[in-house]
Amino acid sequence: MRRLLSILVLGVVTGSPVAVAQSEFTFVGRGYFVPGGGATSFGLRCPPGFVVSQVQHSADGGLAPAEGDVNIRLVDRGGVPVTLEDVADVRQTEGGVDVSILSSTPRREAYGEIYIFCVLQSLVTDVVAAQATLAQGATESVSGMCPAPTIAVGELHTMAGFRDEVRSYLYGTPPAVTLVDDLPDGDQIPPAGMLVRATNTTQSASTLRMVTLCGPIGNARTFVTSTGTSPGQPFAFAAPVPDNRLLIGMTAVGGLNGHVERLGLWGASGVVLPEFSYVIGAPEVRDVVKGVFVGGNASGSSPVATKASNRAVVGALVIPAPAPPPPTIVEVVEFHHPGLDHYFITAIPQEISDLDSGVHGGWQRTGESFRVYAPGSSGRLGRQPVCRAYGDPLAGLDSHFYSVSPEECTATLRGFNRAWLLEAGEVFQADPPNVVTGACPVGGIGIYRLWNGRTDSNHRYTSSLAVRNQMMGAGWIPEGYGVNGIAICAL
Repeated sequence: MRRLLSILVLGVVTGSPVAVAQSEFTFVGRGYFVPGGGATSFGLRCPPGFVVSQVQHSADGGLAPAEGDVNIRLVDRGGVPVTLEDVADVRQTEGGVDVSILSSTPRREAYGEIYIFCVLQSLVTDVVAAQATLAQGATESVSGMCPAPTIAVGELHTMAGFRDEVRSYLYGTPPAVTLVDDLPDGDQIPPAGMLVRATNTTQSASTLRMVTLCGPIGNARTFVTSTGTSPGQPFAFAAPVPDNRLLIGMTAVGGLNGHVERLGLWGASGVVLPEFSYVIGAPEVRDVVKGVFVGGNASGSSPVATKASNRAVVGALVIPAPAPPPPTIVEVVEFHHPGLDHYFITAIPQEISDLDSGVHGGWQRTGESFRVYAPGSSGRLGRQPVCRAYGDPLAGLDSHFYSVSPEECTATLRGFNRAWLLEAGEVFQADPPNVVTGACPVGGIGIYRLWNGRTDSNHRYTSSLAVRNQMMGAGWIPEGYGVNGIAICAL
């Protein structure tokens, strides 16, 4: 049975909701990779005058308890841990978090991402505290509802010794409170509170403490994106942020059939986490978030909230942003090297010029091309970054691989004995095809992907069905989605 304890401890409510601006929020993230038997530590800091409103940890390559530890601590500016035992501690979290990761076995590496969202301290006008004491191995929920007219800006809770099962925005007024997966997709009402459901992983009873941060943000909304889930099946989907919205916080739930394990973020600068998470000393990212990528497990064995649906849902807390400029469209040009029998595509003007002028000898245009969004462009809601990986010549490769799927890109970089190296998380933008049918959105053109099947791995990307069939006749292997193997949807 769920036990909820919520206590309003601190607050001076303003008379009416206010509109807030992009400059009053920020996001900081970093990927990490620790080889077997290794360790690392780093910190993520809010700007002066900002406090932490959310901490997210994604660890699809995380360590089992017997193999190491990922320790995340809220800290003040001096690096002193913030315990949340006193709600005034929230005012000290502008220090951000300190992170330490240890792999205690040489057989297991660890990789993942840490994200913190920060909000201007003056926007947090109320803090609602809740706590529950959990026996060893027990799972409980704690929640907090914000007093009107404030909304839930975010939440913080004790992380050491607890495993998150569900973190959800709450809507309505007690006792008629619902979770984010009660809302339909699209632009919806802002959250009135937060819920955390966690399991005690320590060897004794322990207290789960949580605070909900509240503020009178009158122009906030919840932008909901979901996918259907099936028992025993993993799920993965993208939750785009509209070009005229700014993401200031988020929550993701796996619903009845699963548990959210992986969160990736696409930044306006073209950096896509988790693609940096296989690099020792990955760079810190401070950016505007253009999209969220979510993945979950195949079982429903993890405890879920008392009300759960068969949808996996992302609730993105957004505020209006300045109107974006019109989309920028670029042409992707294909080249062929007869001596290598390799194909190469690029939309980068300098690369096209170098290949045309013979700076890189042996390459010729095939006459094939297709159109996509340029890096950093605005465009259709649902478009995604296309990554580019380079096959390491030291591994016997000298070729490039493109994918509109962050999961496929990450799997390529982490697999194949690390033979593929990331060149860019976003070389251009395109729509992904339907993963079952291969269908593209209305107005889209399917790009077929084929692989030569040789040790000198090379791929060809073409919009021509005739070219695809010709390549298959020459022994090339189709890849992609649907019957015809669509990998990318061009314009």
